[in-house]
Amino acid sequence: MTVIAARMDPLDRAEAADPGLARLAEFSAPFKKELSGVIDRLVSEAAHELDSVLARAEAQSDSALQAAEAALAEQRQRHDELAESFAKGERQIEELRMELEREREHALTATQAYEGAESARVRAEAACEEARAVREGMVSAYESRLQAVHEELETMRATTVNLQQQLEAEAAERARLVATIRTVQQAFASVEPAATAPDNHGVPENDATSAATSSADRCLTLIASTPAPPPITGPRPLLDYLDQLFGQIDAIYEEDQRSRPLTEVVDRLTANLRCARDLFVKRANNDGVNGAALFDQQLSERLNGSTETPLIRHLAIAAHELAHSEESYRRAEAS
Repeated sequence: MTVIAARMDPLDRAEAADPGLARLAEFSAPFKKELSGVIDRLVSEAAHELDSVLARAEAQSDSALQAAEAALAEQRQRHDELAESFAKGERQIEELRMELEREREHALTATQAYEGAESARVRAEAACEEARAVREGMVSAYESRLQAVHEELETMRATTVNLQQQLEAEAAERARLVATIRTVQQAFASVEPAATAPDNHGVPENDATSAATSSADRCLTLIASTPAPPPITGPRPLLDYLDQLFGQIDAIYEEDQRSRPLTEVVDRLTANLRCARDLFVKRANNDGVNGAALFDQQLSERLNGSTETPLIRHLAIAAHELAHSEESYRRAEAS
């Protein structure tokens, strides 16, 4: 309204200056009023419309602001939830990473344990193969030893048979000698002087027995008229060395008898006796003594002067084997 009034002031001033214009203004006055009313109405409607538009715009802006605030709050809530979820995810990732580290350590431990077990298995297989080879070797050695023992047993049996035959031959020879002695006794009893016959009948029975005994002594003296060879002697250190050798043979025999079979005991006794004899012969020859004869003499005295024990029996077998081997060696050299 103020603007329109301001606009109308120049026209009024122009009408005042020009009469035509004044007349025109006179005719246009109603129009001006009506136009002013229309303009006022339009301005009022425009202002009302503007207020409505502003109100609507303000309402829309408020609703949009509220919606934006709600959306912002929702976005903030979603952001918080996402942040919480992200933090939870990070914690889970950290837990999974720690679990992965533990599983990696467990896997490494399991791998090391497996490698150790595999190495132990390889060593066990190698040990098993070695044990199998050792067992096969032991079985082979045992079989060979068993075969050797069987052969030695057969040899011992043959030796025993030979000894038995020799004993039987010696018993037969002894019986023959006894029969010969009795025959000689009877022959000498028949050639006694006839003058001694009454005296024999006049003496008591004990005297007759004494006479027969003296007659038998005379017969034995006649048979054993050939003197036995004198015993061989040697210096005392050499005899002590021989006693030491026999003591070692006895000690080894006692130890072998506790831990070895009988055939092996006799074989080792024979080998030890042969070794001792060789050592003593070398030592005695250096002293100018017949070591073989002195060793055989001491061995014979040891066999004849001791009571019958397993050692003496086995020593006799060993001496027989030693003498038999030497005789075979001499025969081989002679041939």
